[in-house]
Amino acid sequence: MSGVVLFFLLRQSNAAMTPQEKLVKEIDRAPNELVEEVLDFLLFAKARRFSAEGLEDYSLNYAAAKLAEPSFAKVWDNLEDADYDNL
Repeated sequence: MSGVVLFFLLRQSNAAMTPQEKLVKEIDRAPNELVEEVLDFLLFAKARRFSAEGLEDYSLNYAAAKLAEPSFAKVWDNLEDADYDNL
């Protein structure tokens, strides 16, 4: 089967899927690092929308904190500060 025919068949099968089904399908195929980035972005986008709609502002703070976790993990996870983990 040629690549063009295969592409057409895959596109046809995806046409009947909802956006949520397409997203889940793509997430299932993606490497874990990419899934984490997508999750962080989705949480950020949801928080921004909730904030724009006048809903709880804590959602934006939560999203910002989640986005910052990987950056701070190297600083926070060390033996010198391990005593503070138990507070």
